[in-house]
Amino acid sequence: IICIGTPGNILNYFYKITTGEIEGWSRHAWMTTANPHTAKYYKLKMAKMIAEQPGIENTAMFKQHYLAQWIIDENKLLYKFSDQNLITSLPGEKKDYTFILSMDLGWTDQKSFIVCAYSPFDPTLYYVYAFAKSKMLMDDMINEISIIRQKYDIRAFVIDSANKEYVEEIRHRTKLPLEAAQKIDKINTINLLNNDLITKRIRILNICEPLIAELRTLLIDTTDPEHPKEQAGQTNHCADSFLYGWRKAQNYLSKPREIKPILTPEQQAEALFEKELKKFSNRDSDPTKIFFE
Repeated sequence: IICIGTPGNILNYFYKITTGEIEGWSRHAWMTTANPHTAKYYKLKMAKMIAEQPGIENTAMFKQHYLAQWIIDENKLLYKFSDQNLITSLPGEKKDYTFILSMDLGWTDQKSFIVCAYSPFDPTLYYVYAFAKSKMLMDDMINEISIIRQKYDIRAFVIDSANKEYVEEIRHRTKLPLEAAQKIDKINTINLLNNDLITKRIRILNICEPLIAELRTLLIDTTDPEHPKEQAGQTNHCADSFLYGWRKAQNYLSKPREIKPILTPEQQAEALFEKELKKFSNRDSDPTKIFFE
């Protein structure tokens, strides 16, 4: 079998065999200028393109079609994630946060488990845990939930409820208050979430590898510009759980923690004096008499 093609935006089976992710294939790659029969033509064409459109050599299209490089056009990404959203640890202490576990279900496809956290004093939503695995039995899933609960004080459980009987069985066996994930208006919801990614109101621990991998590669289908949709056939289970958690979180209600100023002894005495004045103000027209009696 021989597979021949050009790199594109979809990281499909062809991508996996040409990058070595799937073993057993002999891999060969050439730039357009490597063919001796067309090298002169493409060198001139590429030089003309760069001269007429400076910077085009840095675009995904140029690197894919002329340099045979696998690179995704960021303009076609569904989620506006970047390395600027990554952090190495959760700020502060765990006790300051409310943790949410969101789950997406599958069998041949993966089941995913994502934990996010928010604080009443911080407008940022933090993603701290990500796990995904296919062909998990119900006992395996319940065990994974138990492992997560040992690590985090989960206050809300959000789950894909497409398979209602399955979810009800989990609810019955775990006695957990499982909430059905909201799924309506997905693309518009993702657009709102993207604002938080761009403004860094969403931060993701760099250990959340399954989630990060999906956010880096999921594409949007704009074949119909009036009705864009998620590109079909992509692995998106962690990203869906990511979205469920974002819908549930209430980090937008946060207020900065009040920091009381440190008073000098003189300021403390003055504050005490003012407090006593207010305390007796309703008992005498001249409260200073009462204070000094």
